[in-house]
Parts: sequence; structure tokens; C-alpha cells
Amino acid sequence: MTIFGQDAVLQVCNIAAPRTGLEVKFSIRHLAALAQNGADTANPGLFEGTGSMTPQTQAAREKIAFQPRDLATRSAATVTLETRDGRTLHAEADVGVPAADTDAQWQKITAKARSIATPVIGAERVEAMIETVASLDDANEIATLMRLLS
Repeated sequence: MTIFGQDAVLQVCNIAAPRTGLEVKFSIRHLAALAQNGADTANPGLFEGTGSMTPQTQAAREKIAFQPRDLATRSAATVTLETRDGRTLHAEADVGVPAADTDAQWQKITAKARSIATPVIGAERVEAMIETVASLDDANEIATLMRLLS
């Protein structure tokens, strides 16, 4: 697999062989290997301890290259994957462009909010927060949301 993206990525996410969960967050190749193996890289639990450093992921990471390229937008990237049967697959994404499927995007955002905030403020407050955010278009004030976040 080859990832083509801004060379600035390497200034932040270029830890070649991460040893801790925190270092995994800053290893583009390791994160790509996790995603390739089906891991939910939006799950904060993935970065606790060394659970994301399985031999399978480490072997996959060694087969991933990052190639800097001059991109028109800083948030665009391309991934090229060569399959065992000789096919070459390409995917391109620009995270600076909102997803067209806003329902799917909302589900991802709220799932991440739940996984991050529940251990800190509890499930009841997280659900109230999500409900409040979902109804902001009709709200007359944001005091309720601010109380939930404090």
C-alpha cells in the first residue's frame, strides 16, 4: 500500500515503529495498517497500552509506504493498494470536504463523542449533550449545552 499526501504529514505522523498507544496516534503507516486490518481508528480505546501493536499489524505496517506529493489541498490524500491477484486499487479522500451522507457523518461523530466523553461525564450527560446539539437549529439559547459541557 502506498499513501500519497502532503509532506507535512511526515512532520507530525512519522513514527516508524511506535512503542506505545500514544506513539501509534503519530504513525501514519501504523494507523493505515490498523485500518487495513479492520480496526476502528476512531475508537480511543485502540490507543490505550500496546493492544494495537499486534504482530499482524506490525507486519502490515512494514508493507506501507508514504509518498509526499504536492497537493492542491492540504487535506486530500490518495491510497493505492496492490492486491495479491495483481489488481491496483485507488481511493482518494479530502477530509476538508464534508461527507455527502450527513446521516452517516452524524452517526460517526456521535459514536466518537460517546466513546470519548462517556468515561469523563457519564452516559446520561453525553446523551443529553448529543440531543441538545441535534436540536441547536431550533434552540433559543445555548446555556443548556454549556451546562452539560462544564
